Amino acid sequence: MWVRDQLDGLWDDEDFVCRYPRDGRPGLSPAQLATVCVLQFLLNLSDRQAAEAVRCRIDFKYALAMELDDPGFHHSVLADFRDRLSQDDRADQLLSLALDRMRRAGLVKERGRQRTDSTQVLAAARELTRLELVLEAVRAALEEAATRAPEILDELVDAEWAVRYGRPVRLPSQPSHPVVDGGYVSIALLDRSARDHQVQLIGPVKASGAWQRKEQTGFTRDDFTIDFDRRRVTCPNGQTSRKWIEVPAMAPYTAARFHPTQFNPCPDRPACTRGTSARTVNFLPRHLHELQALNRTDQQDRQWKQLYATRSGVEGTICELVNGHQARRSRYHGLRKTHVQHVLTGIAINIERLASRAPAHARSPRPPTAFQKYLDSRSLSWECWWRQGK
Repeated sequence: MWVRDQLDGLWDDEDFVCRYPRDGRPGLSPAQLATVCVLQFLLNLSDRQAAEAVRCRIDFKYALAMELDDPGFHHSVLADFRDRLSQDDRADQLLSLALDRMRRAGLVKERGRQRTDSTQVLAAARELTRLELVLEAVRAALEEAATRAPEILDELVDAEWAVRYGRPVRLPSQPSHPVVDGGYVSIALLDRSARDHQVQLIGPVKASGAWQRKEQTGFTRDDFTIDFDRRRVTCPNGQTSRKWIEVPAMAPYTAARFHPTQFNPCPDRPACTRGTSARTVNFLPRHLHELQALNRTDQQDRQWKQLYATRSGVEGTICELVNGHQARRSRYHGLRKTHVQHVLTGIAINIERLASRAPAHARSPRPPTAFQKYLDSRSLSWECWWRQGK
């Protein structure tokens, strides 16, 4: 009902003209079928349940702009419609149409905060900055010409120039840090990301120790002091290791081994090891070990915890997809149909979130510049070309 009240529907039948033959008997409204598919994934309904809801539920009929006595359609029609969506990126086009309708209605604001859960979200900052400088330089020249001598632009400016230079360019910049979960974080990845991409990964590094960490008792690896210069490790009771082992099969880890005679008389042996042999401590090379220790220290800082709290938005989205819409399991066989399910689920979640909050208030637009006034006088559009993937 919110879709009908706020948007007057997400799609029109004219949006689907190219996907159906021009001849033959008129069929069902494709815009209505697309809306039913979205409502189906919003409410986790099967094809039979969705078709029955269209036939019996008043809120479905209202959302679809159907008469109360409309008998609906057979449930097999939905499977045929999804097959059409799985061809030629039609599902992605459906999502783009829905987002464009929401944006025109003022429900989706531009330049808002976006959350993503990708392994690498990196921008080519140097190339984008150069492109931005070139575009802004040309636009500055056009602004000056539109102010002093607009007649010289009549033979130069066309529709393509209007779209490209009509408004300021703000391209994405290189991120300084993407916030990741603990299952993704590794010390090697933290080091490589900072060294190769100048991006700091923010995420919890697991504590050392196996049963010590699980039982919250005993001596973990962090309780041992590692002296890389003298190539020895000192335990909490002051005993130093006898062997420093760097085996290629264990790379990049190094092992420091204590002698059994050092542990047999030790009163804290049960808190250190449960085996019959002496304790062996495995650790990373110096630069990775120091990075690991620094990260674990930062995790206890209040400022680090506040920064990592932004991860909750991503985790909430994942939880909503997994628990609320069963996104980890596909109803269908094949990647194309699974992709259609993901797209329809995404549209359903957008509707669910937007419907739960008050509509965004429209912001007052900035006054047009001299060049923009020139373009308006020639009926040339200057909408944002870089946000349309062109």
